[in-house]
Amino acid sequence: MPNDKSVMSTRQAAELDHALERSGWNPADVKTASGGDILNDLLLVVRGIAEVNLIKHIIDCNGDPICPVGYKVDKHLKMGKFEWKPDSIQLVYCPGQPSGDGMKGDVLYKEMSEIYGRRLLNATFLQYLLEHPELIPVEWRYGRVGRETQILFLGTTFRDDDGVISVWCLYWNNREWLKCTRPINRYHFLYGEDYFTAVVSE
Repeated sequence: MPNDKSVMSTRQAAELDHALERSGWNPADVKTASGGDILNDLLLVVRGIAEVNLIKHIIDCNGDPICPVGYKVDKHLKMGKFEWKPDSIQLVYCPGQPSGDGMKGDVLYKEMSEIYGRRLLNATFLQYLLEHPELIPVEWRYGRVGRETQILFLGTTFRDDDGVISVWCLYWNNREWLKCTRPINRYHFLYGEDYFTAVVSE
C-alpha cells in the first residue's frame, strides 16, 4: 500500500530530481541541503515569507595573475575592483568567428581588443571564478553546438621563451570547471563556434 506519510509521489520526486539537475545541483549540494535547517529556510522562501540575499563577491582584478608553467606575463589589463553579479558578464563571439573553419588567434585577439577594449576580462578574474565555481552560471557549460564551452580570458596574455603568446581558457569537462592555455599567435590553431570570450556587460 502507498505510504500516506510520503511528501512526494514518485512522479513529483522525478520532477524535483530533473529540476535540481537543470539548476546545476550535484549530489554534494543535495546532501548539504538535506542536513541542518537549510530546507526549513528554503520553505520560507518558497512560501513567500522570506527572500534570498546574495553574498557580495568583490573581485580585485588588479592583482597579479597566475602564470602558466614556462610563461611570463606579456600584457595584463588591470580592471580595478569588480562586483560579481550573474548578469555582469557576457560570453561573446568575434564577428565572423562562428562561420567557416574558425578564426586565427591573432586576428581574434586584435579584433576583440578593438571592439571591447577594457571590457575584456583578465586572468585574475578567471582565477577567482575557479576558487568560487558556485558563481559560474550553469548555462556556461555548453555552447550552442552542444559541446563543452571554451571561454577565453583575453585581458591577460602570457609569453614563453619561444615567443608563443597564450591566454587562459576556462572549460567544463562534464564534471568540473578547469583551465588550460590556448595560443593566439600560432596559425595552426583556429577558434571556432565552441570558443567564447568573456567580457564585462555594458
